[in-house]
Amino acid sequence: MVAETAAEPDPAPAAPSNDAPLGTGIKGNGGADSFGLGTGPGGGGSGGARLSGSGGGTRWAGYSGSIKNRIIDALRADERTRYADGQLELGLWMDAGGRITRVAVRKSNVDASVNKAIQGDVLIGLQTQPPPTDMPQPIWFRTTLRPSS
Repeated sequence: MVAETAAEPDPAPAAPSNDAPLGTGIKGNGGADSFGLGTGPGGGGSGGARLSGSGGGTRWAGYSGSIKNRIIDALRADERTRYADGQLELGLWMDAGGRITRVAVRKSNVDASVNKAIQGDVLIGLQTQPPPTDMPQPIWFRTTLRPSS
C-alpha cells in the first residue's frame, strides 16, 4: 500500500507561514507529486497544511509518519479491507489521546462495503500517537490500496 496524508485547516483564514508547500509557479494540469511539489502558484495539495510521511516540509510531517503505518497496518489486518484495490481519501478525527473517533470517506473508488467497514470498526477506535494540540482536524489521509498476500 502506498500512503500519503494531508491535513486541511478549519475554514477560518490562517496567517501566512513558512510551512507552505513548495511550488514552481508553472501552470499545468497535473497533481502534486511525492515531493510535495505541485503545479500552479503556491504549491500542490488541497489548500491545507500538507502531511506527508516522507517529510513533506510541514511541522506536522513527523506526526504523519508516526500514524501512517498504524493506519496502513489496520487496513491490511482486516479481512474486509486486506484485498481491496483502489484509491481512498479519508478524513480522520482524533481525540487528544490519539484514538481515531470519526472517519469520513471523501473520495473512493473501492467497493462500498470496504468504505463502510473503514468508516465502521476498522479504523474507529484505532490508537495512534496523540496529535499536536494545534494541528487542524480532520487529517486528510490518502492511500492507494493494493491486495495483500
